[in-house]
Amino acid sequence: GGAASGGVRVADVGCDHGLLPLALAYGGNVRSVVGGDESENALGNARTIHRRVERQRRKVLAGEAVDTEGWTRDPSRTEEINLEWRCGDGLKILEDGELGGDGVLTVAGLGVNAILGIIGLPSRHADFTAETPTTERRVHGLDRVGASRLVVQPTNARPRNVMKMY
Repeated sequence: GGAASGGVRVADVGCDHGLLPLALAYGGNVRSVVGGDESENALGNARTIHRRVERQRRKVLAGEAVDTEGWTRDPSRTEEINLEWRCGDGLKILEDGELGGDGVLTVAGLGVNAILGIIGLPSRHADFTAETPTTERRVHGLDRVGASRLVVQPTNARPRNVMKMY
């Protein structure tokens, strides 16, 4: 953790309305956040919320308002919020190594098979088992973008589907 200059880089793929990237960016514990989605409409909503939050943050920092929504958790944090919105398909929104080797990738609100496809694992159980050698189970998508941690919250929680994630 730490201030924006020393924190972790995070990307939220399939961010929809962008509340998770906003909470991470304004929470003060990240260096940069990328929110990505295939839907330009969803990102338009995220950008609208972002503008509203930033206006409120600036008023709070200037002493013109009180933060009633919790977006300005650290009033001493006055540097720019490093939050970027990108429209695109899965990890294609990220450059090689963009998350710095110790970054965090989040994928929430999608089905297990969609998540597996995004991170570069086969979605068919027969194609991926616990007996598969570790070198073959490497998540190439995470390696490519520089993520060392993956946070997922799949929408379909049937044990057979969730076991594909391990």
